[in-house]
Amino acid sequence: MAMRKLKKLQEKQKLIAEYSEQTNSKESKRDEQLSQLMKEVQETRKQLAAAQEKKSFWSRLLGK
Repeated sequence: MAMRKLKKLQEKQKLIAEYSEQTNSKESKRDEQLSQLMKEVQETRKQLAAAQEKKSFWSRLLGK
């Protein structure tokens, strides 16, 4: 009886460990995707700011 309970406990611990590993893997992947997206947004903002600055320069130069 004690051996059966011990075996069930070990099985549950194994399942918990597997679930934890899967969760950590998913979180890591999500974090990587979020970091990449944030870099892309930052780069887009820089490009927009540069385009706006260039447009502003020409507007001042041409008096528009």
